[in-house]
Amino acid sequence: ALVLSTYMGVIGTPTHRTSIYTSADEGVARRAFMSSGIMLFFWSFVTAIIGMSAFTIATHQGVTLESSDYAFSFMATHVLGPVFGLLLMIAGLSATMSSGDSDAISGITILLTDVYPSVTGKTIKEEDYPKFSRIALVVTLTIAFLITLLVNDVIGYIQSVVGSLLPGVAVCMFMGRLWKRATWQGGLAAIFSGTGFGVIFLCSGAVQNWVNTTLGGAAVPATIISLVFGVI
Repeated sequence: ALVLSTYMGVIGTPTHRTSIYTSADEGVARRAFMSSGIMLFFWSFVTAIIGMSAFTIATHQGVTLESSDYAFSFMATHVLGPVFGLLLMIAGLSATMSSGDSDAISGITILLTDVYPSVTGKTIKEEDYPKFSRIALVVTLTIAFLITLLVNDVIGYIQSVVGSLLPGVAVCMFMGRLWKRATWQGGLAAIFSGTGFGVIFLCSGAVQNWVNTTLGGAAVPATIISLVFGVI
């Protein structure tokens, strides 16, 4: 479930970042999605491998990791040494910050260019974009902050939040890329059904406990539900 949650997260993320990216043509964009999907599929195993390696090494050294969040820093400081460990920590922090601001920019772009015109039927005037961008930034960061309150650690965030909310978007992208009979109605059905299940999972303690106990996380049922609704 953790591997699938990680995979769905890294696959679903580029779908909304296309709002701030450009490509030479549609073919280049499709090939970019496919190549990144293959690469990220193998990358999705890295988090589990790092966690298992950190646990094994810490056990042999007589060290007890208080949280799974410390696995990455433990490997950087105890295995690679101070110099390479510091470089790895800086690289990890830089990657996190880069992903964060890209997500914020893409969220603002979607709110202003897609959501707002769809809801109001009007487009924002060019001179009003700075004002609306600030409002959208506050809204986006507030929602992101509230979501983080639902979990206590990074692994929990990946399994609970990412694994429940992003499979619908990832399934929609895969259907559009690989299934020639895919339609926009099916794409919306996949997104709304997967996201709807994710919201129920996050808001209902009973559902969350049952899913975590039975399936190990929300990624598996969210993916299946999105796929079924997208096909039907």
